Amino acid sequence: MPELDDEDRPYRPPSYTFSTGPKTPEGKANSSQNATKHGCCSNKLILPDEDEQEWNDLKQSWLDDFDPHTHVARTLVYEAAVAQWFLLRARRRYNEAEWSIYSEQSGPEGKKEWTDSQHQKLERFTRYRTTAERAFTRALNNLERLRKNRLQEADRSLRHQQRAAEIEARRLQEIPKPAKQTRPEQPPKTPAQQTFQGQNHPKKQRKIPLLEQWVQITVEDGRTVTRLFPPNEKLIEQGQTMDPPPELVYRRLEFIGGIPPEYHWSSSSHPERFQTGGAGIQRMTADTWLEVIEREKASGTGHIGPTGVGNLPRPKERGGCDCEICTHNREILESRDEA
Repeated sequence: MPELDDEDRPYRPPSYTFSTGPKTPEGKANSSQNATKHGCCSNKLILPDEDEQEWNDLKQSWLDDFDPHTHVARTLVYEAAVAQWFLLRARRRYNEAEWSIYSEQSGPEGKKEWTDSQHQKLERFTRYRTTAERAFTRALNNLERLRKNRLQEADRSLRHQQRAAEIEARRLQEIPKPAKQTRPEQPPKTPAQQTFQGQNHPKKQRKIPLLEQWVQITVEDGRTVTRLFPPNEKLIEQGQTMDPPPELVYRRLEFIGGIPPEYHWSSSSHPERFQTGGAGIQRMTADTWLEVIEREKASGTGHIGPTGVGNLPRPKERGGCDCEICTHNREILESRDEA
């Protein structure tokens, strides 16, 4: 049989071995992060440099504050928590980018001019931060609209009940009342019956109507900036739609990247938080809040200040608090109610 020329030989592909990627779940998880540089465009909830416990604490604080009872409310609360989580990530990346640029400027010649790439880098992270802030504001507004609609529905239901009660009362006035029957005398209660009456059962805990406000404090270009969500005017309008009227006002303070000197009063007993920042809550009566916002408006600084009367204890219907300050304040409130 004659030999075949090269062009007559059948083609046989070379025996190459191609990589099929990682096989284990850990390898696949690591490989999915290969293209991640800063995470500002990522939809992944937890990045390798983030703490899952911090996310769980943040989500739980939103659930505690809004106490959702429906699927729609829980969904909106979760979306708001995710939006704030991504906003915190975008702000961290912006601060890191700004710090890296300033670090590159230090040298024996002193401060240098920024290059075009450095300007573009900071502008890019500014866009990421602005997008995250808008998403957070949008999620918070959705929650506020839902709560406003629920309050309006409750108000309409209350008016219908009152109207039905008035009609029933007029009808009963036309019916002659039967002779009053005397109740048989009840035996005196034992000490145990007097002590244990279920007075602290969750069903008997009065729901306290309250207003809530989110306060974000940041330092931008060396200047302290305070943002209120919603603003005081909107919160007053919200309170005017509530029946019964609000009794308490919650202010949730969030310090991004540290506590500036204007707010050292908030953590005077914990100065180590001046560098790390964190969160805190102001609880006050509605009357105290109206006095506080007038005082803050007169100061002209745009920042909020202390209540002047201390922080009220957390209501029992929200879990309560047994610390020394809250216990003392609760005794004052209970004595006032008894009076």
